[in-house]
Amino acid sequence: FSGDGKRLAAVSFDRTARIWDVSGAGDFTERFVTPPGDERLVSVALSGDGRLAATAGIDGVIRVWDVEARTSGHRLTEHRNTVTALEFSDAGRSLISAGLDRTIRIWDVGSGVRLRVLQGHKTGVTAIARRGGRLLSCGNDQTVREWPLRSASGDGNVRVVELGSGIPQATAISPLQDSVAVGFENGQVARYSLPDGKLVWETRAHETLVSRIAFSPDGSRLASGSFDGQIKIFAVEGLETRFLRTLGNHADVINDLAFSPDGTLLATASVGGRTRIVAGRIISDEQASAGQVALLDLATGRSRAYAAHRGEALSVAFNRTGDRLVSTGDGGGRIVWRQRD
Repeated sequence: FSGDGKRLAAVSFDRTARIWDVSGAGDFTERFVTPPGDERLVSVALSGDGRLAATAGIDGVIRVWDVEARTSGHRLTEHRNTVTALEFSDAGRSLISAGLDRTIRIWDVGSGVRLRVLQGHKTGVTAIARRGGRLLSCGNDQTVREWPLRSASGDGNVRVVELGSGIPQATAISPLQDSVAVGFENGQVARYSLPDGKLVWETRAHETLVSRIAFSPDGSRLASGSFDGQIKIFAVEGLETRFLRTLGNHADVINDLAFSPDGTLLATASVGGRTRIVAGRIISDEQASAGQVALLDLATGRSRAYAAHRGEALSVAFNRTGDRLVSTGDGGGRIVWRQRD
């Protein structure tokens, strides 16, 4: 989504990006489809006002698009491998990209000039997250690194968090900016304090890979989803973390999860054919053969599940008011859900 929530962008292995206008009622109108590129696209970002988009693929090429004019802008070609993440910064004046070539690059959007290269990861960079003047990056080298975006040098004040022997798979920064949570391939979940990067809590939350992790908007809850089909909820008080409950009975892998804006509901997308939405009362889960979307009430643990997509349910996201939920599946479709009383 764009920062104002009025546009949604998606990229696909069909080598195109599609951008929709989103109305206040949750209706989607297709605004722009990019011409097919040379390779599959895997990353996309929208500027805060939705006027600019950036796309990138497995060939490492980044394209910047003027969504209003439906035209292509700069073509950025310095990455030497797949670009895994994109994010606009400075009100759309800068673009941050990360790739499997072990680098993070910061670009001037107006000129297409590369401003900085951040180097330090020993293997590919898999995810980035920006908070204020800081950028956090996660890599296959088992580290999370913190970079000061306003530093004149890309190497001057880099903070490296050593994560031990585990391989990180999912990361989230607390909205309070006092810690970063990391989920690992072996099922561990840990929190590291910021800015010093010290380990303050860890637990073996799951039997296998942690695929998604997220803080609630107020930072008081932490949720983790796993390939074991379970979701764990933890209470967060300062740097203290304690287990609350296990939610859901998903048929298979958790692909995505998202808190509602008020933090009372958790939406999930998974393999197994259902999308769940918690409606404040318990409703039995019927087995389904497609992707699963679910909505879980964090106070009661009650849930409601729907058979949503023909293939896997891959992602979920709330709108800013929390009365709409959009889910996507690997069959190419998307569903907009409206919460009912």
